[in-house]
Amino acid sequence: NRMLYLHYISFANALANSLMFFIHAASFGYGVKLIQDKDMTFDSVFRVFSVITFAAASISSCVTCRLLSP
Repeated sequence: NRMLYLHYISFANALANSLMFFIHAASFGYGVKLIQDKDMTFDSVFRVFSVITFAAASISSCVTCRLLSP
């Protein structure tokens, strides 16, 4: 029973970490398009990227902590 619970925790942690990499790829890809179209500056894109990254890290940390609590 405990091993099954550990598998769920591992899967949730892997999903949270993979989402971080997907968010990085998507935000930089779309950010390049916005910079090329002159809709945003590099500073603005990087600022938004930082906010999204911090929010995703906080959410993944909360999910992992919630799963570990009994």
